[in-house]
Amino acid sequence: TDADGERIWENTFGKGGDERGNFVLELEDGYVIGGVTESEGSGGRDLWLVRTDREGEKVWEKTFGGPGDDGGWSALEEEGGLIVVGYTEPQDRGDQDLWLVKVAADGEKIWEKTFGGSGFDLGRSIVSTKDGGWAVTGWTESTGSGGEDLWLLKAGGEP
Repeated sequence: TDADGERIWENTFGKGGDERGNFVLELEDGYVIGGVTESEGSGGRDLWLVRTDREGEKVWEKTFGGPGDDGGWSALEEEGGLIVVGYTEPQDRGDQDLWLVKVAADGEKIWEKTFGGSGFDLGRSIVSTKDGGWAVTGWTESTGSGGEDLWLLKAGGEP
């Protein structure tokens, strides 16, 4: 939108099933939209990233995940790509774990890490830390005082 809130352009993305955008990240030359898709991928919901140019035209799209439900809630830009935080459902359990996925600038997955236990664990927001790592917040049912507890997790960087 412009300074008065008037629409400049808009675009939609989808494949016929349910697709949801959970975040948008502005890059120097466009945007990355992240969320979930049920239309393609490995089954259930999958993390879906759509990269656009400055006018909202699709440059690439990628899906990540396994046979269970997976999704992204937030991301940050890093040298050479993105770090996405969300959730993944491991094959050996029905509960979800916090999921970090590093993606190159071209959308290819570099690595993924999961954190969590026997309960439902989820990451919703991520920031870079001064030591080169990340701080993630969300909630956990695996530790804490019972039920869903606020969760702050530090990953990467110096201890």
